[in-house]
Amino acid sequence: MRPRVTEWRWPRDGWLAAGLALLLAAPLLAGRTYYLDDAHALALPLFAALREAILEGHPLTWNPAMFAGYHGLGAGQSGTWYPLNWLLLRCLPLLPAFALSYLLHYWLLARGLLGLARALGQDRGGAVVTAAAALGSGVVAGHTMHHNVIVGLAWSPWLVWAAVATGRQAGWRAPLALAAVLALSLLAGHPQYVFLGLLAAACVVPWTRDPQQAWAGLLGRLAVALALGAVLAACQVLPLLSYVGVSDRPQPGGAWQYLTAVSFEPRDLARLLCPDLFGSPLRGTWPAEGFTHWETRAGCGLALLSLALARLTVGRRDRAWWAAVTLLLVGGLLMLGRHNPLYRLLIQLPPFSVFRAPARYVWLLQLGLAVLAGSGYQLLGQRRLPRRAAVAGSGTVVIATALATWAARPALLLKAGGAVLLALLLGVLLSVTVIAAVRLTARRRRVWRRVFMLGAAVELLVGWHTFALTRPQADLRSPPRLADPLLADPRPRLLLDWRQTAPSRELAPGLARLESNTGLIWGLRYFRGGREALPPLPLLGALQELDAAGDDSTRLQFLLDRWSIGWVVTSPELHSPGLRRVLVDSGCLLYENLTARPDLYAVEAQPVDGAWSSKLTDFVRWAPLTPAVATATRWTVRTSCEAPRLVVLAQSAWPGWLTLVDGQPAPLVVAEGLYLAVAVPAGVHQVEFRFDHPADWLGWQLTKIALLGWIAAWWAAGRAARRR
Repeated sequence: MRPRVTEWRWPRDGWLAAGLALLLAAPLLAGRTYYLDDAHALALPLFAALREAILEGHPLTWNPAMFAGYHGLGAGQSGTWYPLNWLLLRCLPLLPAFALSYLLHYWLLARGLLGLARALGQDRGGAVVTAAAALGSGVVAGHTMHHNVIVGLAWSPWLVWAAVATGRQAGWRAPLALAAVLALSLLAGHPQYVFLGLLAAACVVPWTRDPQQAWAGLLGRLAVALALGAVLAACQVLPLLSYVGVSDRPQPGGAWQYLTAVSFEPRDLARLLCPDLFGSPLRGTWPAEGFTHWETRAGCGLALLSLALARLTVGRRDRAWWAAVTLLLVGGLLMLGRHNPLYRLLIQLPPFSVFRAPARYVWLLQLGLAVLAGSGYQLLGQRRLPRRAAVAGSGTVVIATALATWAARPALLLKAGGAVLLALLLGVLLSVTVIAAVRLTARRRRVWRRVFMLGAAVELLVGWHTFALTRPQADLRSPPRLADPLLADPRPRLLLDWRQTAPSRELAPGLARLESNTGLIWGLRYFRGGREALPPLPLLGALQELDAAGDDSTRLQFLLDRWSIGWVVTSPELHSPGLRRVLVDSGCLLYENLTARPDLYAVEAQPVDGAWSSKLTDFVRWAPLTPAVATATRWTVRTSCEAPRLVVLAQSAWPGWLTLVDGQPAPLVVAEGLYLAVAVPAGVHQVEFRFDHPADWLGWQLTKIALLGWIAAWWAAGRAARRR
């Protein structure tokens, strides 16, 4: 009898998923949090900004604290309208909410994998193996620093599961569930990983659909579900599209080089056996192109890989087998990127023409291997796995591991570390035992399966916990000494070590804790920002000008004044009459810029072609203004002057900002190539700057309408199902 794909099997599967998640997230329960790359450079600061906005009772539309101001809602990584973020940040302090979000999404990923495996016909043991192989894979561990990627991965098996249910069941309950899952993943997940989930569904549904369903009807219901899901998430999708249209990432070297910059290299294929085969960036043992380590980190353990390969060679090719093989082929071809000649054609088509880093498609291959490993484990328990298949799978793993170890011998022995070597040896031994397990009696085979699962779990956990870097939450609860003077300033805009000559974390712990926006959780404001090219492109040009200033103290001082940068933290000493050294901590120097322009000021200048910019040779006479209202999205000030003036607000001139003089719209002027400004005539006038992006309003209205329609459709579909 075909299993029902929507059967939840509570509470057993829920507890199994919780157990798998807790094995990986145990440090988070011990009062630690992820602190690596984007986790501290972007995700944690965004959580801090979102929590502040929630507690103040307004959505995170504009964020003045990062990147000299940017569209916080448009940046999809903020997850402004994601319900789980709102719930956690309203009910918990920042750091526990951040850690618990990871834990809950690990549970969602595990629970979705268990449900998908059951939908593909696996028993409980096979489903647990499938979930463990995918959840404990190098892909998930490699993205512990990317919170929104974890969210996208967590919802991907649910997308496939709901799509499989749509292909097998009549009615509209399954398509409506697919729409809801798609909407939730779009609200907070990485858009590319949402696409990966949909691509995985496209690989699985053709092999698992009910043959009695006509293709036209199935495709129609899937199209309706996808469209409805996109409209349900319109409050995030529309601002994101407008954001991308204004602030695209830089594309050095052209589209082909940019879109294929992170492809699976031939050497990276060996990391399917051991993710840290060539070292780890956490120990400084990864080559110069270290950022690619996260994207090309794969592998589900040698023990489970041997089961997957054994199942691949079995002649019993059911629908689940074909679905898994399709995932392997599609993922394996796409992840090669520049090494796949067909990719030159694919990047001419959306969304391949939009998303970079082809190595991310390895998630499809990882998912296919996980399904095969679960099926192989199930067949082995049923004594339906031929000995030749076990020999083929285990032999391939052992030979490939031996060759990879020999090829990477210096790196492996000197860099990988003892824990990785022991895990590799354990995986090889477990793989060999698969051959003997085929001939065991039923009782001994049950004992072997328990021992095998325990060993496979140890192998996965070693690879996971040697990479997923955490630090105690207590280290982030109070600001470092460097931040104390800044927090006493009402305008603490900070330029942080823009010359990239910062000392190491060991030599400068204070700078490490301020690095890349982390200080936002204490109330600092940043001009530079993190590693992501999220701000409008003019800010990147401003940073390039700062880099080009070099040792020219006069030019550096002019640029700092021009962009209202009140504080500078750097490691080399600066010599400028406008900079006052305030503090020295662990080799880092904190300077206060005494001549910086304020956030709001007026200058005796007139715009030319809708813009105004000062020059080094100019003497700019500016006068500070005191705002009557100063919120994230609205500034008002009353001016009184005898001659025309230009009122400048030191926030990025992003589309959506409106300028009004005496309540009437006035032309927006871009000041200093970056900031907001408006020309004000002589006399007494009321000036207002207001952020009101039309995509924000339109997206939220569409989401509310779609949500009401979804609720009505779900109720109607439920009634129709009960009548049947």
